[in-house]
Amino acid sequence: MWKVILGFCLLFLGIFVFGCTEVYTSKSSNKLEEMTKVITHLDDISKIEQKNNGKLIHINGKATTEEILTDNAFDCKYNALCLMRNVYYYQWDEVQEEEKHIDKNGKEYKKTRTNHYKGWYTSPINSDNFIYKRYKNIAPIRMNNDTVFAENVQVGAFVLNDNQMTAITKMENADVELEQQFINDFRNSTTQLLGRDVNVEVGNGVVFIGAGSLDNPSIGDIKVRFTIAKPCDVTITGMQNGNKIESYILKDDSILDIRQGTLTVEEYLSDIEKTNSYGTWGGRISALIFIVWSFFYIFPVFKRK
Repeated sequence: MWKVILGFCLLFLGIFVFGCTEVYTSKSSNKLEEMTKVITHLDDISKIEQKNNGKLIHINGKATTEEILTDNAFDCKYNALCLMRNVYYYQWDEVQEEEKHIDKNGKEYKKTRTNHYKGWYTSPINSDNFIYKRYKNIAPIRMNNDTVFAENVQVGAFVLNDNQMTAITKMENADVELEQQFINDFRNSTTQLLGRDVNVEVGNGVVFIGAGSLDNPSIGDIKVRFTIAKPCDVTITGMQNGNKIESYILKDDSILDIRQGTLTVEEYLSDIEKTNSYGTWGGRISALIFIVWSFFYIFPVFKRK
């Protein structure tokens, strides 16, 4: 009896998903049709045209800033949209893993084994909770990750806000250069803090701090990698409000789209149409699977023998 009930639940779920999908398809199609009618591409974004206020605009340009972003801990400076400091710790990690075995009768069984791995991890691991106490992590230097955004980023004459910035921050490794005097001072102060000799090394885009080296690290060592988002080409679609681009209200939906790269209006609308199509067919196929699946529980003829 419970299988028949489950079958009807799956049937209703399939019908529900199908209905939601068709509603989504209809709304998406209407939204795209309305966008096509009202969207305006701005060729010249070097100045703000007040006549476009309140309109749905589409622009292409380069997101740039004159700001120099600085990491205060290492005094690294970059002309970038975003600067991130990422800290990694060289430590032991204890992992419970299942292994398959076969006994003398040919029967398979599983056995849990405790394995230990050492490597670079993004946060400190407390080895006090390990089963095997001989694998001990030395308390490393604690240093926080950090992210700094440029406060004044422009695309032509338009100014981006903080939320819009996060959409175009494609990060890449930054070159790291530290003055020798800074390295010496940092080494001395860290050695004094930890009560043991510390090596400070710069190479391969990272700053290494620890008892070992970049090529041969020791437990408790850390390395710091800097990544930046450089000025880049972007495509923005939204409502012009002075020198800002905000959400454009279209019936019961809003439009504010920021992407890296350059897309024409035609390419942008075509991309939206493809995304809508994937959503439509994904929902329809899911609904069909639920409905067919329900038949195996509702009608005995579909049951496996």
